[in-house]
Amino acid sequence: MDGTVGLSEALHPYLAERPAASRTAAERLEEELVSFLAHRGLPIDEEAGRRVALLPASHFDPGLAWAFVADHLITHVSRPVEELGRMGRLFARALRAAAERGVMDADRAKACASAAEQAVAVLPRLDALARALRERLREGRPGRALYESDPEAYAREMQRWESQQPLAQEELEGGFVVEEVEERAVRLYHRRRPDESIELELAPAVTRLVHAGDRLDVQLGRNRSGWFLMDVWAAAAPGPALP
Repeated sequence: MDGTVGLSEALHPYLAERPAASRTAAERLEEELVSFLAHRGLPIDEEAGRRVALLPASHFDPGLAWAFVADHLITHVSRPVEELGRMGRLFARALRAAAERGVMDADRAKACASAAEQAVAVLPRLDALARALRERLREGRPGRALYESDPEAYAREMQRWESQQPLAQEELEGGFVVEEVEERAVRLYHRRRPDESIELELAPAVTRLVHAGDRLDVQLGRNRSGWFLMDVWAAAAPGPALP
């Protein structure tokens, strides 16, 4: 095994050989993996018109494999969660294939593939959590059916709904890390408020989907009544304790 083989070089042969039905997913997988590693400041280059990750396959670890699937894919790829799951499983198979070809240590590839598959298993929960947060945010908002049937009534209802929304005296957005989950609230950490405990009230149906360590990519507002949701983008699980 050559320890200098880059990760893209190690995975590309397997992904390039995928049948037509999986070709688009394989190409997107390679692109997103490069973007994921580039975001972490790891070396990237361009070969034959495509960006490639130069990180040695021998340096790729289970934590990165997990984060790629359960953090990057779920937050950066706007596709149904079922498709994201297929991409994650394809990634795991490509890692094992790299070991079979002798360009990646077998034990390392197995550990990374296992982490990717574990991450795939949490994608439905993260997708459901983001959906539940958005639904809470949109409670009472007039829908498309009213807009199509009676635009004037829709405009009136929309104005009424907007007037009932809480006004924010201050706003804070970005990635909030879940520190604690209670039955009707979560306690969040934000890097811009390291000494402040941010409590966000949520329905039990939503808190049941939240795990400590999750990251909520949202916008919060605060007034005299406390913190409340203003916008929701995604939910991610940056990484559990992995061997």
